[in-house]
Amino acid sequence: GRWLRHGEPLARGAQREINGPTTSHGADFLRRGISVPTFDVRYVSYYTRAQQTLDIMFPGEKVYEDPRLAEGQRGIFNTMTHEEICNRYPDEIARKQREGLYHFRAMGGENWPDIELRIHSFLGTMARDCEDLDVAIVRHGHWLIIFQRLVERLSIDEAMARIAEGVVPNASVTHYKRDGRHMVRQLVNGSPHF
Repeated sequence: GRWLRHGEPLARGAQREINGPTTSHGADFLRRGISVPTFDVRYVSYYTRAQQTLDIMFPGEKVYEDPRLAEGQRGIFNTMTHEEICNRYPDEIARKQREGLYHFRAMGGENWPDIELRIHSFLGTMARDCEDLDVAIVRHGHWLIIFQRLVERLSIDEAMARIAEGVVPNASVTHYKRDGRHMVRQLVNGSPHF
């Protein structure tokens, strides 16, 4: 399957809008000279920017919206800048530093193990319903790194190193191919211009 990150999201000050649309720049980038192969199945997160990305790349095609592809929920921090969080919830910042990014769950939010459960469930659907099919999936940057941790059997430290290297670029393509019972990465952070 090919895993596409959504187009460039709109930002609100220093903080991106959690379910904001793709910018006109992001949409133009996706449309520019694009040649998209045929896919048997297309899945997308329910976030607006992911759906807009898929609509640009696969206009008029049947799409399956799947909430398991959504970005991790940051709870009370969804719409706050880092400065606002530090000012309002300094104890939560201290707890995040103590627990680490992998285990930290903001009030009302998810941590990485929570997202891993969603991904395991989605992979079960893929194995059951999409064997031998070419699948396109529009998802989010951190979601992909957590997915890679599972399918590439990365340690927590290895996954954290990938986060430190930077999140997957907007509108990039990562391609995995099934090899027996395993998924093998063929391309990472490639151009959406297949």
